Amino acid sequence: MGVGNVVREVREAAGLSQAELALRSGVAQPNIAAYETGRRRASASMLQRLRAAAQPLPHDALASHRHEVTDLAS
Repeated sequence: MGVGNVVREVREAAGLSQAELALRSGVAQPNIAAYETGRRRASASMLQRLRAAAQPLPHDALASHRHEVTDLAS
């Protein structure tokens, strides 16, 4: 599997667009596109950075479990 495929899989698994991943990671969107198409090769540290940025944000996790949280708080 190529590095570009890894970047795309990480982004898509998180349900993010390239622009959203760019905003979260601080990496320019054209660079993310270049990694995904293989025009650029992402270093191991860049892959780690993109994976970390693709993790759910706390408010996303809370929103997806809102009912369970409110039930427990009741």
